[in-house]
Amino acid sequence: MKGTFLIVSLFLLSSFCSYAQDDAVFRAVQLKEFIITAEDDLDAQAFMEKVITDSSFYQAFLNLKYYPHQMNSFLEVRNKGEKEKAKLKRNATQHLAKNTRWVTIETEEITGKLYDRKGEHNYLTAEMYDELFFPKHPEPASRSISKMEQEEVKGSRMEEYKSQLKKMMFNPGQEISSVPFIGDRMDIFSTEMIPYYDYTVYSAYTADSVWCYVFHVEAKQGMSKNKTVIKRMISYFDKETMKVMNREYVLKNNTFLFDFDIWMKVDNEMRNGELVPMHIQYDGEWDIPFKSVENITFDIRCSGYQLKP
Repeated sequence: MKGTFLIVSLFLLSSFCSYAQDDAVFRAVQLKEFIITAEDDLDAQAFMEKVITDSSFYQAFLNLKYYPHQMNSFLEVRNKGEKEKAKLKRNATQHLAKNTRWVTIETEEITGKLYDRKGEHNYLTAEMYDELFFPKHPEPASRSISKMEQEEVKGSRMEEYKSQLKKMMFNPGQEISSVPFIGDRMDIFSTEMIPYYDYTVYSAYTADSVWCYVFHVEAKQGMSKNKTVIKRMISYFDKETMKVMNREYVLKNNTFLFDFDIWMKVDNEMRNGELVPMHIQYDGEWDIPFKSVENITFDIRCSGYQLKP
């Protein structure tokens, strides 16, 4: 359970995504190698088209960054022995005016060395966590799904890492060419990767009793552990709306360049016709060059969305 500086940026919030790529749809539903174990009454091909072109999870992420709401959050840094090194608890409120969002922190409790003497983050995950959920300064907010989010950013190393992070957030399960050595193994619907996975569709309720189709992708047992990066991905699609109500997945890699183990789960709910994240959970461990291992868990609960600001 380790990882590198690059992977920290890539996978901090890789749960939010969009599969909207026409060529991916063609590949997934036409390849003979692509076999789905599904219920008898389900049109597997039509369902897969919806899975791969889904943008509802990405929309939920944009809604999170747009609509005013309250956040109750917890972040913990642990060492190899699972002992606590630092902890951060917050209660905060996100605001919106003239397509600009800002966050006010009502209460905050910090223990351990989360920051250095200059007030800078000691841990990259915590830094990215703050930038995404608790920005220090007002920033533009939009609910529009834009292809600009997928474009490569040219600039500092950190800006490039953030660009790659966005690609992971919006397109997990598809190739990310800018990530060396593992990018092509992220595409779980490619001709090369299909033989390494089992794909299953079944029906189940979410924890809050939404009747869903569950799309379950699992790396096959007995394969070389480094043939795949996404080890498991489970998505719950509301049978009535086909929106993603929750998604969970596990990403692992163990090579001399990229060594990490990450789990993440996001639960969404429909509120006044809008899909919004209510609970975000993350647990990841990785190595960072020239630093000690980072092992960080965070949990965010959102409430009180104001959908008509």
